[in-house]
Amino acid sequence: MSEVNPAEAFLFDTQGFILVEGVLSRPECAQFIEVTDRLAERQYDDAWLRHPLVAGQGSPTLEVTNGGVRTRLNGLLRLDPIFHQLIAQPTVVKYLRAFMKHPQLINTWSIRKTRGEGSGGWHRGVPQTSYTYHNGVINSRMVNVITFLADTSVDDGCLAVLPGSHKANIDLEVEKDYPGDKAPGHLLVPAHAGDVMIFSEALVHNGSPKVSTTARTNLYYNYVEATDTSAMMAVVGGHVGDFHHYWVPPSIRDQFDAAQTELTEWMQWLKWEHIDEA
Repeated sequence: MSEVNPAEAFLFDTQGFILVEGVLSRPECAQFIEVTDRLAERQYDDAWLRHPLVAGQGSPTLEVTNGGVRTRLNGLLRLDPIFHQLIAQPTVVKYLRAFMKHPQLINTWSIRKTRGEGSGGWHRGVPQTSYTYHNGVINSRMVNVITFLADTSVDDGCLAVLPGSHKANIDLEVEKDYPGDKAPGHLLVPAHAGDVMIFSEALVHNGSPKVSTTARTNLYYNYVEATDTSAMMAVVGGHVGDFHHYWVPPSIRDQFDAAQTELTEWMQWLKWEHIDEA
């Protein structure tokens, strides 16, 4: 953790997350918004969803729900080269290497919310056992990185978290017993355009309701610990069809620089083209 100061390591270990301010400039955020908005206007064939081995299990590239107030794009790396630059964003990588042994990017998506989108429901990506601290070393086996492209106040559907739940000894059935965005000790985390939130996926979190009139878009880059088979399988072992969004073909990986290639090297070990090309 030499590149992360003790206060940052303390906050990540005790809270389960840190908010890093000003990672992107506002003009950079505007570029990403322009691209995500343009991509959301396209139609996608999603032929792999019709493959017999997939049998409709996966998610489409574009998901529009709740009458259009929520738009999600899956598999950003396939959709536009602009998203490649965030694979190994230098500021973010500093924290990834402090909180994981061998981080690998496994999933990317964007979510755009407008007024009327409700709570997303409390959840975590991996159990508390996937977060450890031993001999001065943090190891979070799954880390999510949210890049905020617009100012996100408590009225804008900002992230809600249960601080410390990433290593809580007592577990609440929050999704069942605390519907909506309410839960004991929950915290709303507002952010500005260009800020980045880095959190352990063992942290219980939720999207709060969107009541403001402006739109807000976030980018999500999900990393797993390559040396932990269970963490890898927690993602790739879920819906077979979603693997299309996680893995990208060599024709795209050839565009990556050395740092981006290093954080996606797992894609060399597995093959998906037989589904895409069927």
